[in-house]
Amino acid sequence: MVPMAQGVDCGLPWHYGSPLVEQRALANGEGVVDVSNREVLRISGPDRLTYLDALGTQRLVDLAAGASSSTYFLDHRGVIQHGLALVTIDDSQEQAVWGWTEPGRGSALIDYLERMMFRMNVSIERRRDVRVVWVGASVAGRLDQSWPARFGPPSCLGGHEVFVPSSRFADAMGQGQPVGLWGHTARRIEVGTPRLGMDTDARTLPNELGVPSEAVSLARGCYPGQETVAKVHNLGAPLRRLVRFWLDGSQECFLEAGSPVTDPDSGATIGRLGSMSYHYELGPIGLGLVARDTDDAATVLVGGVPATLDPLVPRDAGLHVNRAPRDLFHRA
Repeated sequence: MVPMAQGVDCGLPWHYGSPLVEQRALANGEGVVDVSNREVLRISGPDRLTYLDALGTQRLVDLAAGASSSTYFLDHRGVIQHGLALVTIDDSQEQAVWGWTEPGRGSALIDYLERMMFRMNVSIERRRDVRVVWVGASVAGRLDQSWPARFGPPSCLGGHEVFVPSSRFADAMGQGQPVGLWGHTARRIEVGTPRLGMDTDARTLPNELGVPSEAVSLARGCYPGQETVAKVHNLGAPLRRLVRFWLDGSQECFLEAGSPVTDPDSGATIGRLGSMSYHYELGPIGLGLVARDTDDAATVLVGGVPATLDPLVPRDAGLHVNRAPRDLFHRA
């Protein structure tokens, strides 16, 4: 029996019996991962890129046909509310943007996009008949090339995210070595790609994950929440920052997302764990957020397990033209 993942990914295969062997298939480009709980959107109409560009954090209006990207949608405080991983299709067969968002977020994202649609010729639909499959670079060429596919670093982890008709899902999964979310998560942590809702919380700013990035451009005009992103980047570092955790391997356990990160001397909570997995070469690793001033050389406790830090966002992130008071960006 194939063990299933828990939490937001409940119902997807956690591994197929040999998680470390499966990770080698990922490294060799032969892996195939069921990520079919991602919720698929198709956005069409002549104003589709202009519309997404006006609302999101990434510059999309000039995105070339077939190009992949990602964008965040923020609230007025600059806090991340939604994410969309997308590819633009513009050929003789179709002119549309295909994208996926996290499980359980599709309806809320569509509601947000439709409320913000002012005199734009755009149509948005939720495609429940299409599922997402991650495939290694070697496998991608075996699939139907008419299926939309995202590719390129860092979010695709060296492979392709393919939008597969549900009726062809089993066929797509059979084109390579099945790999569970254990291995996929380990690879994602290895390359430092955070996942919204797991490695972030209800007050995460894009700056805490690093800007500029694949999802955030600093060379563009206004969008909802842009003032906060620009202010934090130019005047002062974010209160928290993304790090990779190297966890003590002597205690074999999987820690839950949201486990506290504490200072072993004071006992104070200084952050939170997001994702955690066992890597076939690196051992137990995790992603999470810690207070900006946390010493990079510190040993911390992650859910009670000793860990060292590997900073993905530096302590001095931002331009710091004039250092703003720390409480300037405080949010309840």
